[in-house]
Amino acid sequence: MNQSSPEKPRLGPEEAISRLQGQIEKINNLLTVEASEEDIKAFDIETESVLADAFGNPSKTFEAYTYAELGEAGALINLPEEAQLEGDQDVAHQSLQQRKGVLAQGLAELEASLEKKGN
Repeated sequence: MNQSSPEKPRLGPEEAISRLQGQIEKINNLLTVEASEEDIKAFDIETESVLADAFGNPSKTFEAYTYAELGEAGALINLPEEAQLEGDQDVAHQSLQQRKGVLAQGLAELEASLEKKGN
């Protein structure tokens, strides 16, 4: 992440929505199998690129995703309850749930902005 020169969104809403939907499908797959650390790292690199292209960097969504990678995004955005559970739940699984929550919220924001433009 280059702090000195912010990146503006490079994708239109339709393309950004499509790419985020693809990332949500991929994270659903990661949640159903025991993903390796390398698989998760590759997913994160790809997702950060998608988020930077869709929202710009820095952006609220990009920042929330970086916190989700650490399992600490629950307080930043409105995540579903299962993504905020603490205690005995596997930290890696919780972090993936938070990533998914960030992607879902970003997708909802894009869909809402597209709907506003259509009206």
